[in-house]
Amino acid sequence: MDESFSSFSSEISYSSSSSDTTNNYIPIAISKCFAKGTFSDNNGFKILNENEVYQKLISIYNLINWILPISNKVLFQLLKKYKWDIESIQNQIYNYTPDGFIEQEDINIEEAFNQSTLIKSDHINECSICYNNDYLYKLICNHECCLNCWRNYIATKIVDNDNLYFVCIETECKIMINHSDIEDILNCSDFEKNFVNVKNIFIRNIVRKYVNEVDYIIQCPNGSCRSFISYEKNIISGLECCCGGLYCKICTENFHYPLKCEMIKEFINYHVENKKDELETIQFIINQTRPCPNCRSDIDKFEGCNHITCMKCRYEFCWLCLGKWAGYNVPHDCDITKSQIYKERFSKLETVKKDVILKEKYTKYFAKYHDNKVNMNHDENLKVVMKKILETFEDIYDKKYIEKELNKLHRLLIFYRRLAMNIAIFLFFCNDPSLNMTLLECKLSLSEVFASSVHNFITYDLISLDKEVINGEIYNKTIGLFKVVSIIFEECENCFNNNYVNFLSI
Repeated sequence: MDESFSSFSSEISYSSSSSDTTNNYIPIAISKCFAKGTFSDNNGFKILNENEVYQKLISIYNLINWILPISNKVLFQLLKKYKWDIESIQNQIYNYTPDGFIEQEDINIEEAFNQSTLIKSDHINECSICYNNDYLYKLICNHECCLNCWRNYIATKIVDNDNLYFVCIETECKIMINHSDIEDILNCSDFEKNFVNVKNIFIRNIVRKYVNEVDYIIQCPNGSCRSFISYEKNIISGLECCCGGLYCKICTENFHYPLKCEMIKEFINYHVENKKDELETIQFIINQTRPCPNCRSDIDKFEGCNHITCMKCRYEFCWLCLGKWAGYNVPHDCDITKSQIYKERFSKLETVKKDVILKEKYTKYFAKYHDNKVNMNHDENLKVVMKKILETFEDIYDKKYIEKELNKLHRLLIFYRRLAMNIAIFLFFCNDPSLNMTLLECKLSLSEVFASSVHNFITYDLISLDKEVINGEIYNKTIGLFKVVSIIFEECENCFNNNYVNFLSI
C-alpha cells in the first residue's frame, strides 16, 4: 500500500486538536466538511421545509404584486418567465411605467386586471347556493354567495384541479379572486377544521410550481424526505440534505463528481458488440487477399506473378497496387495506399479495432464500477453491525459521541464508494489517457484497499477494541478516509486543470 495511505493514521495523534490536525492533512475545502461532519460546504446553501419555501415565494409574490397589482394568473405567468427573480422583474418595471411594462411584456390587459377582492354585504341574505341565511360575499361582477360556499368551492378546486388561482363561482364568469382573499380563507380556523389537508395540498401545489420554475432550489430527491435545498448561484459542490443525501444541483441525482450529468446513464446503458472475431477476419482478408477492383470479389494468391485476372469478371489488375494491368515492364504508380477499395477496407479495420478496444475498456471499468457498487451495498448493511456493537457500549459515558463519530465514518465510507464508482465511469469516458489518468487509476486502486480496511475495522475490529481507544481509532480511520477522498479529488482536479480530460463522444 502507498505509504501516504498507511502512515497518516499512525502519524495523526488523537490528542491533537481536530482543527489543526485536519488542516495539516486535508485540503481546506474538505477540512471544512470534516469540521461540520458533512461532505459539502453548507455555507453556500440552506435546508428549508415546505412552509419556509412557501413563505419565501409568497414574499416574492406580494412584493411584485405591490409594485404591479395584476391578476394572479398573469402574475404567476410573469414570475415563471423571469424564474421568480425579483431584481430582473424590478429592473424591467422601473425601465417603463406599469402600463408600458405590461405592453412591453405583451400581457393580455383584460386578463391582467379582471381580479377582485371579496366584498362582504351589509345585511344577512339568503345564499343562492346553499339557501342558508348569512352574510354574502361578492366580487365586482356582483356574483355572490355565503362565505362557506366560497370555501367549499375553493377547496374543491384545490383538491380536484390543483388550482393556484380561482375565478368567480359563477360558471361563465372570468373574474379572478384576489390572492390575499384566498390566503385569508385558507388560514381561517373553520376552513382548516372542515377541510383537513386542503391548505397543505394548496401549499404543496404552489411550492412544486415554484421549485420547478425557479433556479437555485431543489426538492430533496429522497422520496421519504420532504425538505428543500436552497443554494447560491456559484456553488459547485454537492448539495447535502438533512437526511444525509448528497445530490447534484443540476440533475438532482446522487452527486456524481467528476462526471457530467448524463454520463452515468450513458455508461449503464452503453452497449457495443464483441467484434474480436470480426477484427481477426478483416485482418486476415487484408493481409492474405486482394479485392478485385471491378467486382470486389476477394482473391487469394498463393504463387505466381503480380498480373491477376479475376475469375469472376475477367478484369485484369496489379496485385500490388490494385491498379489496372498495363502490361509487363510497363512503369506505373504502384502504390496500394492510393486505392479507394484499400482505403475503405483499412478504414473499416480501424473502426472495428476501436470498437474492440472500447469493448475491452468498458469491460474493465464496468467491473470496477460494479465491484464498488457491490461493496457499497455491503457497506450499507454495516448499519446493522454498528447498531449491535453500540448496544454493547452501554457502560461507556460518551456513547453518543462514539455513535456520532462512527456514523460519520460510515457515511464517509458510502461517499467514497460512490466516488469510486464515478471515477470508474470517468476513466472509461476519458479519451487519450495521460500520465495523470494513470496516476488517478493507481491511486483509486490503492484507495480501495484502504476503504476495505475501514469496512473490516467496523465489521471485525471495533467490537474487540479496548473501550479507552475506540474514539481515537474511529477518529484516525475517519481522517485516513478523508485523506483518501482528498487525494482522489486532487488528482481529478489535476486532470481538469491540465486539460487532460477529453471525454469520448459515444
